[in-house]
Amino acid sequence: MSGDHKINKALLVNASLLISIISACNSPQAQEKNREELLEKFVSGAVEHMMDRNPETIQQSMTILTRDEMTEKLVERLQNQKLIPETDISVLKIVDESKASHSSNTVTVASVTPVSPIMQPEVRFHVVGSTTDQTNGKPGATHPFDFNATCQLTEAMDGFPRLTDLTSAGASAKESETTAAGDAHSRTKRRGHHR
Repeated sequence: MSGDHKINKALLVNASLLISIISACNSPQAQEKNREELLEKFVSGAVEHMMDRNPETIQQSMTILTRDEMTEKLVERLQNQKLIPETDISVLKIVDESKASHSSNTVTVASVTPVSPIMQPEVRFHVVGSTTDQTNGKPGATHPFDFNATCQLTEAMDGFPRLTDLTSAGASAKESETTAAGDAHSRTKRRGHHR
């Protein structure tokens, strides 16, 4: 076998291997895994920013959250619900008060779990974690959180997802129970009406 023939054969094998690797990366399973990892990381970061009350980082967190990570409609709703500061002045007030009292917090996102098909334009996630108060650098009370988050990522968004909805998982469960109870009450009234 000539040297040129050996080289050509080696190049052919390497090219075939490269094509196989690229094909594997572009497979539906790989695309689904990459999208899931991207969205889980994004949702985790957005929730961390939302819950951040560290005077050293809260301004940056709120800027990123409200400009890049949430829709304007969701930002307004969470501000009205007092879940995030309403204005830049509100953020500065938190910073001043926290520095005066030497208080801060840490945010831990324990899990981000998709609860709807990951390849859909909008994906729902269940997010569980906690915040821990800190005073003079020492940990204090821990406050668990449990959210349902909806994340949107379409082809037109060029790889930049956004949260379109975020609610307390506990509140959603209570709302479902109230709706179910209301439906049952209505059915009871209708049955009574026909007697």
